[in-house]
Amino acid sequence: MAVKPIIFSTSMVQAVLDGRKTLSRRIIKPQPSYETQYPLGYITGSTEKKDMGCYGWGMDEYGGRISYAKPQFYTGDILYVRESYCPNYFDDYSPAYRADYRKEKISSEVPEPKWKPSIHMPKAVARIWLQVTDVRVERLTDISDVDVIAEGCKSFKDGRCYEFADTDYDKTGLAHSTPTVAFACFWDSLYAKRGYGWNVNPWVWVYEFEKCEKPIS
Repeated sequence: MAVKPIIFSTSMVQAVLDGRKTLSRRIIKPQPSYETQYPLGYITGSTEKKDMGCYGWGMDEYGGRISYAKPQFYTGDILYVRESYCPNYFDDYSPAYRADYRKEKISSEVPEPKWKPSIHMPKAVARIWLQVTDVRVERLTDISDVDVIAEGCKSFKDGRCYEFADTDYDKTGLAHSTPTVAFACFWDSLYAKRGYGWNVNPWVWVYEFEKCEKPIS
């Protein structure tokens, strides 16, 4: 078991806090080449130490090209969530977290916090701890509507419309007729310009997790 950071956007932090988000898909790097896209699974018996714990692709066990990718997280790992925050905001020097922020909850005499990017949040002020319960590999477009909901998608209008991001914080949060369409649009807002858009259908790590207590140091 290892303790590692994971970054979520403000809307996804809210989904985790609400118990709506228990899955996260992340791009596999490097992507397997076209010739080696037959998944072999995790490498557990390799004589090469560098290959242990990697996921392998290849046409067959011996004759084809095999490529490897190592997941960032493994089952059992503990993750602390990095989120946008403002250090020493309150009188007791505790931080404010953007996912909690509502203007009506703070006096008009108090300025809005100056938010720091999530990547700069230290472990010492992390408040959300997650344990990885499963890691698997999929093509992006194989995602089911059930998994989209577990990724944090929200429904409204009696389940007839869906949005993936909180529009209070993310202008890409648009309403759609199905969960998968909402997810695809949100995914493209993050990854299309990087070359990993929905239509490219990249291989992704699927991390499943549950909330847990902060581990004792």
